Amino acid sequence: MMSVTCPKCGAPNSDTAMGCTTCGHSFVITLPGNPAWSQSVGSFAPPPPLQEPGEAKTALIASIVAFFCCGPLAAPYAIIKALAAKRIIAANPGTPGETKANIALGISALSLLSWIFWGIHLLSARL
Repeated sequence: MMSVTCPKCGAPNSDTAMGCTTCGHSFVITLPGNPAWSQSVGSFAPPPPLQEPGEAKTALIASIVAFFCCGPLAAPYAIIKALAAKRIIAANPGTPGETKANIALGISALSLLSWIFWGIHLLSARL
């Protein structure tokens, strides 16, 4: 087992110690630019990467399907999934997938509007 020497008092400590057992000096290091990532001197494993919420990809696929084939049926589902993805992303800053969720919202809204205008056009043509 290795030991860590305290930079303040020079006392030996175990390599898993979070601080000096003699003087109480902290061994925790916070990396600049990422205050959420602080590790003990003994272990320097980076944090796991943030995962993109599945809702973002599902919303994007559903919005594309809604736009090209079954608009008024699939568009609300795509909007709900995109909003769920945006809530997950807002709760966990730095999570990838925000662009997909925004694109899905835009395509879904465009799909709904185009189907509404198409329906109005068809109704006015019959009158």
